[in-house]
Amino acid sequence: MNILPILHAGKLIVVSSTHETREQITTLTAELAVRGAVTILDGGNHFAAYQTIRKLRMRTPDVEKAASHIFVRRAFTCYQMLSLLESSPSLQQPCIIMDMLASFYDENIQPREADRLLDLCLVQLDRLRLMGPIVVSLKPHTDRSFLAERVLSKADNVIEVEIPYPVLAQPALF
Repeated sequence: MNILPILHAGKLIVVSSTHETREQITTLTAELAVRGAVTILDGGNHFAAYQTIRKLRMRTPDVEKAASHIFVRRAFTCYQMLSLLESSPSLQQPCIIMDMLASFYDENIQPREADRLLDLCLVQLDRLRLMGPIVVSLKPHTDRSFLAERVLSKADNVIEVEIPYPVLAQPALF
């Protein structure tokens, strides 16, 4: 997943997968941190700080400087995700929103309320991408697929990540 060539201000890139994309997002974060500042808004509590530092060590001898370029904020509810987006300044740097819809799939949130909150979040995404590129990772949910479809419809680029399952083979006995 090399999205660096298409990562430009004004772009909304959605990384969609039915599986966990933590490894791909960690790699992207490390690549961006070596180049400059990057903001991470974590909606699923999946930001892997330790793995990000390991990837930074492979890319630069000045790990502390690169790590200082990463700004992480977390949301544990869909209301907090909206608040994070509203309070985030529009900067000339990439913003990665990890698992944006994770808290929107909470069964305690009515679908109409989730849809209303998503409307407000999409307005904020449009505001944020005016100055810098936005990468949103999401994992579609079968019961609330309409939420993912709405985010996908706003995207300039959609990247479907397929995580291959390992092929298991029975070893020969003789």
